[in-house]
Amino acid sequence: MPIEETERIKHAFEAFRHLATLSAGAIVLQVGFLEKLFSQPKYKALVAISIVAFTASIMSSLISQWGLMSYLGHGSVERATKQVGWAVLSMWGFFGIGLITAVSFALINLFIR
Repeated sequence: MPIEETERIKHAFEAFRHLATLSAGAIVLQVGFLEKLFSQPKYKALVAISIVAFTASIMSSLISQWGLMSYLGHGSVERATKQVGWAVLSMWGFFGIGLITAVSFALINLFIR
C-alpha cells in the first residue's frame, strides 16, 4: 500500500528532527568529555571541524524542516523542492563530516601516544 504524500513528509520531518538531535548530542558530548577523556589531546582541530560540521548539520536540518512545513502550508512542490533539496544534501554531508572527524580524533588520541 503506497504511503500518502503528507505521511511521507511527516516521516521526513521526523528524520530531520532526529538527525538534528543526534548532532546536538554529539556537540554536547564532545565539549563535555574532551578534557576528561584526553588530558593532552592531539589534533584539536578535528574537534573544531566536527563541532562546526554538526552545527551546520543542525542548521541545514532546521532549513529542511522549514521547507517541509512551507510545502504543507502552501502545497507548492516546486517551492519545497528548491528549499529542501540543497538543505537535505548539506545536512547529510555535514553530519558525515562531523562524524568522520569526531571518530578520527578519538581513534588518533586513543591509539597514537
